[in-house]
Amino acid sequence: MNFRVFQPTVAGASVIDRRHIEMTQTSTRTRLCATVEPTPAPVDFSASLGAPHFSSLEHPFAGPTLLKLDDVILATSNHLHVPGALPLAQHGVPAPG
Repeated sequence: MNFRVFQPTVAGASVIDRRHIEMTQTSTRTRLCATVEPTPAPVDFSASLGAPHFSSLEHPFAGPTLLKLDDVILATSNHLHVPGALPLAQHGVPAPG
C-alpha cells in the first residue's frame, strides 16, 4: 500500500521545536517541509535535513520559493500563535494546536 508522505513545516527555533522536527524524521510517512524562524538559528539544521528555512510565515507563499505546505506546527511562544496563524489561514494552511 502506498502512503502519501506528510510534510509539516515547523515555526520556531527552541529546544521544543527541534523535538518536533526530530519527530518528523522518525517516521517514513513524514518529512520536514521547511522551518520558519526570524533568527538564523535553524538555518544549518534545516539544511542538514534538506529543508529550506524562511524568516517569516509569509515567505513560503511568495515569489519563486512558493511551497505547498501541508500544515505548520506553531512551536512559538503563546503570544505569537494568533499572529502566526493569520497568514496561514489566508492561504488555507492548517496550524494544529
